[in-house]
Amino acid sequence: MNSQILDKLSMTGLGVWSTLGLLWLSWVVYKFIKAYQRAVSIRHHPGYRGLFSLTTIVGRLLPRDIPYVNESLNFAWRTHRKAYNKQRTSILSDISLTGNSSYFFCSTPSAVRQLNMDRKMFRKPVEVYKILKYFGSNVLVTEGDEWRRHRKIVAPGFSDAVFEHVWRTTVEIYFEMARSEKWDRLDVGGVSEVPNVPELMSKQSIHNTATASFGAPLSWSPDTKAALPEGHDMSFVEAITGVSENMFLTIAVPDILLFNLPFKKLRYVSTAVKELKSYMYGMIRDRKQEIKSGETSSTVRRDLFNQLITASLEEESAMEKTPGSQGLTDEELVGNTFIFALAGHETSAHTLAFTFGYLATNPDVQEWLFEELNQVMPDGHLPSYKDFARLPRTLAVLYETLRLHPSVNIIPKYATEDTTLLDDPDSWFEGDDQQKSQSAEEMEKEEKRRVFVPAGTQCQIDVVNLRELAVYWPNPDAFKPERFLGDYEKDAFVPFSAGARGCIGRRFAEVESVAFIAMIVRHFRLTPAKRTTPAGETTEQTAERLLRAKGGLTLTPVKVELDFTRRDGEGVARPEFD
Repeated sequence: MNSQILDKLSMTGLGVWSTLGLLWLSWVVYKFIKAYQRAVSIRHHPGYRGLFSLTTIVGRLLPRDIPYVNESLNFAWRTHRKAYNKQRTSILSDISLTGNSSYFFCSTPSAVRQLNMDRKMFRKPVEVYKILKYFGSNVLVTEGDEWRRHRKIVAPGFSDAVFEHVWRTTVEIYFEMARSEKWDRLDVGGVSEVPNVPELMSKQSIHNTATASFGAPLSWSPDTKAALPEGHDMSFVEAITGVSENMFLTIAVPDILLFNLPFKKLRYVSTAVKELKSYMYGMIRDRKQEIKSGETSSTVRRDLFNQLITASLEEESAMEKTPGSQGLTDEELVGNTFIFALAGHETSAHTLAFTFGYLATNPDVQEWLFEELNQVMPDGHLPSYKDFARLPRTLAVLYETLRLHPSVNIIPKYATEDTTLLDDPDSWFEGDDQQKSQSAEEMEKEEKRRVFVPAGTQCQIDVVNLRELAVYWPNPDAFKPERFLGDYEKDAFVPFSAGARGCIGRRFAEVESVAFIAMIVRHFRLTPAKRTTPAGETTEQTAERLLRAKGGLTLTPVKVELDFTRRDGEGVARPEFD
């Protein structure tokens, strides 16, 4: 009897496993068929074929660059450069077994121009950015009429008055930081080791965000004895810091987990989120009341938050004269400020760290930059926003850093209907003698061709690999800021995107970065940290070590360790800001 029952259970178990195996095999066959159909739909354009796509979490968790598994996920320029050269195309396709869409990586200005300028044919996949709606809808995550409403109100907020406030705030933060780090006590030739430049730049950027974007009082070293505002468990700066330094946890972990799991880290982040929201909504209420009562205005408070609130109120008041006008809701005001200020702080901090790393490993460029700064900002000079337009070399240094280490790897678009993209394979061979000699006859005969793009295809602007186009960037791996002092191909440089959807906060970021780079290099000579530089290490090895990057929400420096040596002279004067 028992043996019969066991036999039946065994047969039942075998049947279950057989059924599951058959279902799995059917799924695999189905996915193969769908993947093949997608390959046919793009006419078998060359590129990546693998198991996981760009959007697959499992593929991102595995080690990168596994052939036929997740090869397309490795955005290292050397990897993609080989693929572009091998396939003799400037547009790489990507079709995976587990994905549901076809992808194109586009790395030529002609294709970038199409993707950015033809907004009817190529649109932003706003669903990809839904995660950035955490604090509220904003200009980055909307499309169509909703996007136009946001942009109409938000754009005027980025005015010269705001940029002047950003410049002044950045300069003041520099002097506060120099005092706190005891740099102001260094004699000429004195050295201060900065073992973690990215961390220091993050702190600088957070304080800049609190003051320039929200109007908080500037204080590099918070007063730990100061009483917290009634009803709060954190100061405003502490809340901003908690959210900014844990951006991924903030927006990626569901609230039900973030606010309920008993982990110390999550408790800290959830408290910071709750506190920041409370502060921001309270500030909106108070600012609106001040503006409506005439107690303050955009000419008195020049922080970004106040400018957005003012612009929104002006749009609301226009409703009486212009039917259909609508200001931003409180949630949308918070959402837009979050995108511009908090989400942008990480980009700014990382870019500054990379910039100082490049300057430290390129002393000739650093002295070339210092020549400009010494001329525009001589000893005793009072830095002002007017200096910004007189610092083209400083801006060029920032641009060259962004070319070599862009904050984002790709800019996603999708085709709304069947169309074509211009493929320019010659751009990947110009200046590359070895590749040119291997296929000269074939490549010289090959004309620019169109790549068929079916409706729904995801078209990614390959920001990283635009830096490799030697026809536009001679000696592309070299740090040569002077290339940005003359004419250059604008569509081969898109760290801020371009077209109508280009970054509204671009000038905000440029002013902040240029001001801080100027203040640091005007007063200090940057070199790789002597204490941590291995004996016998070559200049190239040092540069590779200091400029290593890892993935994240943005491209992140691993560790930049530098020595700051005090330059000759008294330096610029500290302005007395009101």
